[in-house]
Amino acid sequence: MPRVAIDAMGGDYAPQEIVLGALKALEHSRELEIILVGDKGKIAPLITSSNNNRLSIYHTSQFISGDDDPGLSIRRKKDSSMVKAIELVRSGEAHAVLSAGNTGALMAAGLLFLGRIKNVSRPALLTVFPTFNGGNVVVLDVGANMDAKPENLWQYAIMGKLYAQELLNKDNPRVALLNVGTEENKGNQQIRKTFSLFQD
Repeated sequence: MPRVAIDAMGGDYAPQEIVLGALKALEHSRELEIILVGDKGKIAPLITSSNNNRLSIYHTSQFISGDDDPGLSIRRKKDSSMVKAIELVRSGEAHAVLSAGNTGALMAAGLLFLGRIKNVSRPALLTVFPTFNGGNVVVLDVGANMDAKPENLWQYAIMGKLYAQELLNKDNPRVALLNVGTEENKGNQQIRKTFSLFQD
């Protein structure tokens, strides 16, 4: 059963909105366990569901705010909800980590504590957008890299396709490149080179 460590203190309106999202995820999937990482005194009163057998709280005394310096915060706030959630993955107690908090700190901590996937030169942030027809679209990169190279974008496409296949059960997901137009000659040099990598 997949076990996900969630930084319950990171993001807008945390921990309330994070806890509500975790409870909805447990309702949606019977094959999921969640570890909410953060201040137990603030998290526990928000849990009103009967999913307690698949939900646990890992108490931490600190959290990383959106204003914190990414590099400094992961070193100085060792008992933060984000750092501890990532450490749960490193130790094997969780299979994945989610955070809606400081994206710079999340990327830095992920690289520091978990490393990169083999042959992936740069990690990417991923999100899933709902569509009007009830489906989903996987979008990468949503904020980690301001100036990704064509090779990075090509790797993001592969990771996004695998995510859609393995986690969203899409047999043959279509891969697209966001650009200023559909013509092959549109976009800057970076996008045109990326498009040629996609074609190859």
